[in-house]
Amino acid sequence: MHAVEAPAIAPVATRASRAPQLVRRSPPRPTGTLGRLIRLPGAISPTALAAPPQRLIRGPRAQNQIAALEAAVTGNGAVLAAGAVQLWQLARGPWQLALAGDAARVVALGRGGTALLDVELAGAQLLAIPEAAESLALWSLGRPRGKAFRPALGSISLAEGPRWPIAVGWHADAHVQQVSSLVALARGARMRWSVPLPLGDVVVRAGAVTAVQTTIETALPAGVGAVLVICDAVDPTAARGGDLDLRASGATLGAPLVFDGQTAEAALYPVEAKDDFAIAVNSVSGFRIKGVLGFRGRAEELAALLHGRALGDLLPEGALGSEGSITATLRGGKS
Repeated sequence: MHAVEAPAIAPVATRASRAPQLVRRSPPRPTGTLGRLIRLPGAISPTALAAPPQRLIRGPRAQNQIAALEAAVTGNGAVLAAGAVQLWQLARGPWQLALAGDAARVVALGRGGTALLDVELAGAQLLAIPEAAESLALWSLGRPRGKAFRPALGSISLAEGPRWPIAVGWHADAHVQQVSSLVALARGARMRWSVPLPLGDVVVRAGAVTAVQTTIETALPAGVGAVLVICDAVDPTAARGGDLDLRASGATLGAPLVFDGQTAEAALYPVEAKDDFAIAVNSVSGFRIKGVLGFRGRAEELAALLHGRALGDLLPEGALGSEGSITATLRGGKS
């Protein structure tokens, strides 16, 4: 998978009047539970599978391994090469997932695409899958340089970026892994949107998702010190009327540093968060949401590093590297 060049970010704006066109200057008020801004679809029918977990979607580099994966996942273990992504529908549990090898991301989804578990981890692990999980996504991340990582959202991606500043999240030209009609996995982050989309190929361009959405919520990991929000003004009248709402759940955002780009505008927010948190951006018609990136480090120090940088250079595509693999085995289940 290759990186796609995105519009460069220009220097910090000197005109204060530009800021209201992108985001509010006052720190957004933290909201309640994750997903409050999302318009969820109606109730879905419960999963009615009596068979062991079944493969739903092929991941990159995994086409030649599908038959072996289906037979091995509840046997001696399925091997996923670095970069491979698999989405499995789960029969009734409880299930345990045994992992061995290099770095992996494990995401358990419940009804309506609710994330019940989303962790990055490495080495030998045994995870209890929440009993309400209806599907399980496995992403083989490759071979990390470090050895000890706390199992958590984005813990490895945020620690082992290929260059500074280390970023997680997504932008419009980045590729993400769609794992439900409302959810996609980005590098070290998770996207959730307002209007359900058909579940087709697992790899989609983030811009194809955001082009038809009014609300995008991005879950980001603990350790992010600054968040960059990128938007396009597509309806100047609505934009001037304040048609943009940005809220944080589980974090406090400081006053932003504002950028003017060639085709987009961006604001870099200082972040204070003790754990995973979410940024929800909503615009009915005034703006198109083009990216949410979380960075290690302080916003004041990052501003100079972002000067003139292309988004494709800031956020690497794909796994940590081309080497490495994981072995995954599901244990348990009920008939």
